[in-house]
Amino acid sequence: SWELAFVVYMLDHNIEISWYNGYRTYYLENKQHKFYPDFVVDDKLYEIKGIKDKISEAKLQYNPDVIFLYRNDMKRYIEYTSEKYGKNFWETLYE
Repeated sequence: SWELAFVVYMLDHNIEISWYNGYRTYYLENKQHKFYPDFVVDDKLYEIKGIKDKISEAKLQYNPDVIFLYRNDMKRYIEYTSEKYGKNFWETLYE
């Protein structure tokens, strides 16, 4: 639902948004991993995360150009979407 709130906010504010069709790499415990950032907005990559943990911190360390949005960052998007489309906006908007 957080990704949905982000998309709704962007679309409602006429901000172009698209899925990112590639992947990025990062290293954790001496192993290379892939991750798939969520969106492209204004030529910047965005990754929606709930909390900071060692995985998200490793992703950010190796991909400083990706903008990570955590719980506090997402409040404005969730509040906007909840106010406009209802508290359970995901139930209505996913249809």
